[in-house]
This record gives sequence, C-alpha cells and structure tokens, in this order.
Amino acid sequence: MKTLLQTIILLTAAIGAFGQTPTVTKYFDWYKKNYIIQHPAFAHADTELLFVRQLYIPDGHAGEGRKQYIESLLSKAGKEKRFADPVVAILNLRTKKLTPVDYGWAPSFSPDDKKIVYSYQSVPISGKRVLAETLTGNNIKIYNRLSKKHDIIASPEKTFLLDPIFLDSTTIIYKVGDAVNGAYEGGVAFNQINLQTKTNKPLYPVQKDHGLFHLAGGIYRICNETYYTVYIPQDSSSWMANNYAHLLLHSNGIAHDFGKGPFKSLEGKLGIDKEGALLYLDDDHQLKAEKNMLIKYKDNKIVYQKELEFEYHKASMSPNGKYLLWYDYDNGIFIMDTDSFTSTKLALPETEVYSIAWSDSSTRLAIVQGHEKLADTDLISLFRLK
Repeated sequence: MKTLLQTIILLTAAIGAFGQTPTVTKYFDWYKKNYIIQHPAFAHADTELLFVRQLYIPDGHAGEGRKQYIESLLSKAGKEKRFADPVVAILNLRTKKLTPVDYGWAPSFSPDDKKIVYSYQSVPISGKRVLAETLTGNNIKIYNRLSKKHDIIASPEKTFLLDPIFLDSTTIIYKVGDAVNGAYEGGVAFNQINLQTKTNKPLYPVQKDHGLFHLAGGIYRICNETYYTVYIPQDSSSWMANNYAHLLLHSNGIAHDFGKGPFKSLEGKLGIDKEGALLYLDDDHQLKAEKNMLIKYKDNKIVYQKELEFEYHKASMSPNGKYLLWYDYDNGIFIMDTDSFTSTKLALPETEVYSIAWSDSSTRLAIVQGHEKLADTDLISLFRLK
C-alpha cells in the first residue's frame, strides 16, 4: 500500500510528464506613434529584435473623417519619396535604441547574429498598396553588421524575391514571388543559395498546373532537417484554384499530405518536435458543426486526436508544437500547453492582434497588436515561456 508521500510523488511525476500550465512572462514592449510593425524576428542572443517599421497612412474606412490629416501625410510623402516606405530596423532590448538597416521586408538574423538577410524594397512604395506590381524588382540583400556593408546575393529574373531565412551560417532559402491572386503577391517557388560557393539552385522550382502557380508556404527548421509547405492547384479558375493539394515536404519527399480541398493556409497551424512528430491544428472548416482538433502524427500515423472544446477566433502553433497561442472573440489572448491543455491568459490590451512571431526555440514570443490609446500605432510585446 502506497504512503501519502509516495502518492504525491507519483502524481507530481504524472503532471510533469503530461505538461503543466505554461508560465508566460512579459519582459519588453515598444511602440512609436503612427508607426506599424511587421515581420518581427528574434536574434539568437536575448538582446535584440528585428522588425519592419512603416509610417501608417490611413485609407478606406480607417481614413473616414480624417481628410486633412491624411492629406498632410501624403503631401509630405510627395516631397520625400520614401517617407512611408518599409524600413528594416534592429531594436536593442536593453537600451531601446532603434537602428535602421535598409528599406525592405521580412528580415532574419544569421545564426551568430552578425548578419541580416532581407528582401530589399527596390522602388519607393510610399502611398501605394503592397501588390505584386509594387514589389517587382525586389532582390535579396545581406547586411554585414561588422563591415556595415549591404550586398545583393540574389536578383529576380522578372518578378521579385521575398521571405529569406538562414538555414545555417552559409545557406539561405528565399521565395520567388509573382501575382497569384489577381494583383496580390505570393511565393511560387523556393530557391537555396550557398554563400561560400555562390551557387543558387531551386529547392522547389516554379511550376504550374491547370494554368495556375504552385504556391510556396512556410519554412520549418527542426533538428537539421528542413520542411516546407506547398499548395498545388487541382483545377482551373480565374485567379486561384477551387481546390489545392496541401503538402509538407522535406529532403526525402512528402513528409505529410494534408489532403485536397479549398485553399487552407497551413502556416501557424503546425509544429514539429525534436523527435519528428507533427502536431497539426485542424480548425479551418467549411461547416460550423465540424470540431476544432489538435492532431499528433508520427511517421504519418495518428498518435492522438484531441478536441479543443473552447471557442476561439484565431490560433497559432509554436514551431516545436509545445504551445498554442489563441485569442477569443473579445481579443483575450491565451497560451495553451499542448500536453496538459491548460491555458494562461496574457496581460495585454484586448485589441486586435496583427501578427505574432516565435523564436526558433519556441521559448520567446512576439505579439503585435493595435495600441490601446494611440490610433494608427502598433504595440509589440515580448514574452518568455516555460
């Protein structure tokens, strides 16, 4: 017969095995009036953050009743061609000093944080919508922080390049872009470049089926293996197909087939743990009666399926599948442990979330949302998780 102490020890071990309520600690926030924040990316050291800063000029519904204010911004933009262009910037988390790097999008640190790769915005875009046409000519640049030099490492043949990341100290993957939904831009191929040999080769080449591009999704780096998502059209339509094949690929071919159907973005819906098990958030349904499920796969076999019994507006998986960020219809923001299914509510304003970014290790999280009191201003908040 077990003693009370033995029972407590066994219960404690069981809780540890199946996860605990996540501990989430806010350690930094930043904003600048009238600026929006896009594409946050963590340094490997815990002292810096990359993002794209852009002056926001309201239009459409956001501009109603603000004609004089908008005209003043556009007037200034007309005199300074890059007044509201996207600027890649480094933020020092200790001093809050913001250092501009260049005009561009989607920056990423090298493994040693000494270089930054990004998509360079080649022509002024202030006052214009971000469409395939306004991105045409964008190349991939590297900024060497020691030498202070900017070097072009890849240039487009006809369209534009986007979303570069370092796989390791010498290898970079980026997307080839094109117009994929009317005038709207998207990735249509993955290329891989070796910085030492200067070789640039397709990882997944530009392809079409039924007259439509295959779509390039996200890149996932787990335990020296590279995974990436692609969406293959199954029929023809005016701009995008009615149905796509949804695939997760790696060096040996198809890592997982998520099935065919209307386009469903897999980005933010999957995580891969260090054993290669895949956690997938199945919550993009056409029928309201369908349940939101968290599914774990190993070697393409289902390990378990768990129903998410709470309602939420949107959700995002951490890269290793350990955490699920979700927010409800009142913009309350929560972090859930995917083992224990217990959640922690974050102490943040209940305003719209525009974007989130996880560190590669899934131990840090950036959340960009509208500032509670300053119109046209984004607030970025950083958290540690354990």
